[in-house]
Amino acid sequence: MLGHTRADVTQVYAEVDKKRIGQVIKDILLNVMENSSRNTKIRISMQKNDIYANISIKNIFEDPFKGDEKRETIQIVDSQESIFGFHYSKVMIEMHGGQIVTHSLGKDKGYAFNLTLPIKKWSDLLIHLYIIYKSGLLIYDHSFIGKSENQDSTLISGGIIGMLIMLKEIIHGETQLRTIDHGDRKLMFETNKTGDIIFALLVKENLIVFKRRLDALIEYFDDIYKELIDDIENTSLIMNYWENLDDIVNEYFEE
Repeated sequence: MLGHTRADVTQVYAEVDKKRIGQVIKDILLNVMENSSRNTKIRISMQKNDIYANISIKNIFEDPFKGDEKRETIQIVDSQESIFGFHYSKVMIEMHGGQIVTHSLGKDKGYAFNLTLPIKKWSDLLIHLYIIYKSGLLIYDHSFIGKSENQDSTLISGGIIGMLIMLKEIIHGETQLRTIDHGDRKLMFETNKTGDIIFALLVKENLIVFKRRLDALIEYFDDIYKELIDDIENTSLIMNYWENLDDIVNEYFEE
């Protein structure tokens, strides 16, 4: 397999009400900024383990406050629950199985807000990947949870293409269908740049990380297998040249 690179970005996923948790973080940030002096630095950081993610928001005072600024800071600290919306934030975070606490960084040095939320391992949400030629020919498939003895991937790949064609006829859409939501299962679709190869990813949740990694896999796939793609209908080539796809898929979809 030829060497290649991809960006490694720390990504954390949790089951949350995005609107409410977003409001919690927005309220804390806005109030921290509004109640900080000119000599204050605001720092945001995140740490995680296999169970929780901790978001830390700190307002660090560069120089000791004097006069009115010091009195104002004391008022902020004394009334933090009302000014920072701390009670609302506490309720929202605890509803999601997390915690929120504040603590002093030291006299005249600032305060830290720590939000802890339970996280999930996104790789546990992967089920199956199918790479299919537009005719319904199965090029490759990969199970992330172990193959079922009763599963016929060749039959499934033909069914997927047939379903896509039928839905396009019903909907009269010009673009490729992107997602089918079946409640506890989602089927995500992407095509390569020629539009001849369909990548169907079966997952438990439709996360942005899956689209990003699928797009990166497709870009690499098009680059490495260009000649084979051009001659895809020659079925005698298929099994001989797709063997290293396991290593590639594992690399792009490992956490």
